Amino acid sequence: MNWFKFSQFAPISIVSYNNYGELGIVFDGGKKYIYNNVNPYLYEKIRTALRHKNYKAIEYLLRKLSVKNELV
Repeated sequence: MNWFKFSQFAPISIVSYNNYGELGIVFDGGKKYIYNNVNPYLYEKIRTALRHKNYKAIEYLLRKLSVKNELV
């Protein structure tokens, strides 16, 4: 596979988001994670970062969400 085709795959993608605030994320390795209690503002921030391919910002937001979910 050449570098151009390899660069077309995003390492993170959103697979689901519902009215209850559950956000489904799939990572490059195929692992799927569900984040609970994600408000629409954070969801839009993650979508915007995905559009701009700002994976560092997405990682930061998801880390904050995972810590928040562990504390509940």
